[in-house]
Amino acid sequence: MTTPLVAMEGIDCGYGGAQVLFAMALEVMPGEVVTLMGRNGMGKTTTLRALFGLLKPTAGAIRVKGRDMTGAAPHRVAAAGLGYVPEGRQVFPRLTVEENLLATARGRDGGWTLARAYGLFPRLEERRGNLGTALSGGEQQMLAIARALMTNPDLLVLDEATEGLAPVVRAEIWAAIAGLRADGLAILVVDKNLEALARIADRHVVIEGGRLAWTGSTAELNADRTKATRHLEL
Repeated sequence: MTTPLVAMEGIDCGYGGAQVLFAMALEVMPGEVVTLMGRNGMGKTTTLRALFGLLKPTAGAIRVKGRDMTGAAPHRVAAAGLGYVPEGRQVFPRLTVEENLLATARGRDGGWTLARAYGLFPRLEERRGNLGTALSGGEQQMLAIARALMTNPDLLVLDEATEGLAPVVRAEIWAAIAGLRADGLAILVVDKNLEALARIADRHVVIEGGRLAWTGSTAELNADRTKATRHLEL
């Protein structure tokens, strides 16, 4: 039986005395694309922050490749093979594009290199000497994705993958994600574009009020979208 890349089981988590997640569960298998959907404020980002050790769960377990990583430090989670593209991009503003890509890079035979990152997003190569502050929002998102890929992750996690981007840039991001999926990279993605998510994902997880509200395959989603969309802002 294949071991999940990530398994979150019964996670309770929050901020201070305010609980946000209640027995939250999530699983991603090798090579699988999974979406995490829900209305604003339902706990999507909190789920990702708990996964990456930025918040410590008060109950439940988080396993990465079968290893217990509950409450592990963020650098240990990253070293275990998870790459994170956070909401808001958070590129290094005073580093150039190329310096951003190299700052946290980890080599792997046959893995991601500068040439491969520039091949995915040619616009970044054109701006390789530009500071992070000199990039548009879309270019910053491309840089954030490419920077995460340069860590050569087994699982790429994107929070609000195309939020606030122009349609032409959104299309470029979705095309890149589809290409990564075709290459066999496992991806966990948060976004509001149900149509785009349904085209690229194998399985979907919907969260409401910090709890798992619905999960199913794309075939199940397409057979009866009301099961998922009643929990979404559409």
